[in-house]
Amino acid sequence: MAKFFASIVIVLWASFAMAQTGIDSEKPIEISADQLEVQQENQLAVFSGNVVAVQGGITMKSARMLVYYSNSGSKESSGGMAQGIRQIVADGGVFFTSATETARGQQATYDVNGEQITMTGDVVLTREQNVLKGQKLVYNLKTGRSVLGSGGGSTTTGGGGGRVKGLFVPGKN
Repeated sequence: MAKFFASIVIVLWASFAMAQTGIDSEKPIEISADQLEVQQENQLAVFSGNVVAVQGGITMKSARMLVYYSNSGSKESSGGMAQGIRQIVADGGVFFTSATETARGQQATYDVNGEQITMTGDVVLTREQNVLKGQKLVYNLKTGRSVLGSGGGSTTTGGGGGRVKGLFVPGKN
């Protein structure tokens, strides 16, 4: 994963934050792929080839997803019983959609318990005709707050100087 992004950070206000509609982290996660490898000893499932994960009204697609899970009955550090998926790490052209937004990047990590998605690598976030570009997107599913960071330095796409860019198209009244 990319190192900490300490450069320019823009907080996307509610008018551009990913909508809460359709996002429910309590719903089951359905994953399909061309291939599945289960590493029981590591509590890891590796999905590869045209991977699609759906949870309620959100969808994430990528070339590969590592799904970290906990067996029911195992103890977590908090003392509670852990069950289900803890984390999903996706790479290889990650594409995320909700009811009103799309985001794409090179990698994404979905912290299921923390209800947060972090996407890195040439991130493009769109809502209607509005487009934001940066290197790291942190999106809180519970609050709807999004933070897009530049990553500093030059971007791999060139010409950006490591800055967050936004194109905002005024709506018609």
